[in-house]
Amino acid sequence: MRPTYSKIILSLALTSCTLHLSGAVCEKTVKRYGFPFYKQRPQILNIPRRVAGELQNLFRPNLEYVNGNISLLAEYTRSFNTEELGQYVFFNGKDTMTFGPAGDTTTDVAAREFLLGENFTSEVTTTPRVQNFILQFAFRLGLDEWIKNLYFDLHAPFVWTKWDLNLEEKILSSGTGYIPQGELGNNNAQIKAPFKNVINAWNGQRTVAEVEDTMNFGRVDGGKTELKLADMEFVVGYNIVNKDWVHFGLNFRVIVPTGNNPASEYLFEPIAGDADHTAIGPGIDGHFKLHNTELNDSYSFYYFAHIYHMLKQEQPRTFDLKENGVGSRYLLFKRFDDLNLYENTIVRGPNLLTFPVDVKINIEAEAAFIFNYKYCNWSLDIGYDVWGRTSEEISLIDGTPAESDGTIISDDSYRFGVKGNTNTVDEQLQPDEFTGDPTANYTASKATIKGTNAEVDIDPTTGEPTQVFLKIADLDIEGAEAPGTFSQKVFFHIGYEWPSCDLSPFIGLGGEAEFSGKRGTALSQWGIWMKGGFYFE
Repeated sequence: MRPTYSKIILSLALTSCTLHLSGAVCEKTVKRYGFPFYKQRPQILNIPRRVAGELQNLFRPNLEYVNGNISLLAEYTRSFNTEELGQYVFFNGKDTMTFGPAGDTTTDVAAREFLLGENFTSEVTTTPRVQNFILQFAFRLGLDEWIKNLYFDLHAPFVWTKWDLNLEEKILSSGTGYIPQGELGNNNAQIKAPFKNVINAWNGQRTVAEVEDTMNFGRVDGGKTELKLADMEFVVGYNIVNKDWVHFGLNFRVIVPTGNNPASEYLFEPIAGDADHTAIGPGIDGHFKLHNTELNDSYSFYYFAHIYHMLKQEQPRTFDLKENGVGSRYLLFKRFDDLNLYENTIVRGPNLLTFPVDVKINIEAEAAFIFNYKYCNWSLDIGYDVWGRTSEEISLIDGTPAESDGTIISDDSYRFGVKGNTNTVDEQLQPDEFTGDPTANYTASKATIKGTNAEVDIDPTTGEPTQVFLKIADLDIEGAEAPGTFSQKVFFHIGYEWPSCDLSPFIGLGGEAEFSGKRGTALSQWGIWMKGGFYFE
């Protein structure tokens, strides 16, 4: 009787635990929408892409010399869960939002917060798309000549990725095309709105009156691309059992970041790699041969499981406000001086509410099961893969400018309050022709992006208008964390090998279809690849 069944059972149990963990990571997340940051499955975490077509050569028994594999893979992938991705990004949990008059029952976003004219109304629909072209180099070096069953593994995907929200806009009413008098520091007359549609307004690259700065974060400006070496993974492994019909091994893995670090400049920001995180963790792999005949055909079953801890990484992140709801990061804010007087400056929300943070992900895991059929020099791999991660954990970096009570201040000690329905006309300087209530020195701290609850703050003690300044405690830290998620995929690969004594070339074609496990928090995407390389002894 072969004494390895206990190891096989143990390894399968560990793999099952990994699958359970990967599938459970998103169960703790609260159902939300309108996230300021989207994080796809990192391109380097793809077991099928790494091992397909190479399984027979990755785990060869009874070798006493240096050996290995070198392969190059080219793959194109494209997402297809457009509606779910739109719900993830938009503020109302749908893939269509209505920009219109503040507080209107049909309005999802108050047009004035994006500097659009009075009574402007439009419907904006998003069909997000993520595309990747991946060129992956992989290298396996067996060190059997010195330490039997010890190996070193490296793989590194070079990635071009394009992300596009694909906004489509249907303007229902152009409105007056003007900003009402007293709205933005134009205290003597109405002025022409800087934008005529949402698509340009969300790019935010114009100023008007006392809105002196363009939008620097959270922008939408068509499709954006990134071209990077998307991380490098180094692996040291040892096959505890390594026979022709069965093997079981352990390995230790390190992912070194080489991709781009998110900058939060764009709402749907292209990421090549794993958002610049360093990752470390263990892995297991194994196989057993189900059938083998003298006709040179065989059936085998392979399994892999990798678990990582993502180290802390500094990134900028834009925050909504807890009491103001999803999308409140795009509100307009008034700036006040050290005497609590309106300082004749209006600040775009994303410029004010973007802060440097530390981001940590406790667990990211992947597991794959592969059925391999080999006949003469041909091979067929068919498999199932699951990937998942726990939610991000974000903490503000020490040094965020604030007063002792937590009031956020700028470097030159200005304070900030939500503008809402308040105007910019000082009661001491009210123009004769202005008919509204002068509220320049007051705030509307409860205003939402829909334009509701946007009236002047009232002091509960005196009943008079008052000011409520922005504090660190108002920031919705949890709402800016990318939620836990998981995905499942099926894949195949057909390959051919030309065996020889010292050098055995191989080539093959494959494809995959991946499905988001829950609420579109992972990409649903398809991919097709071509792979080639050689085995050497």
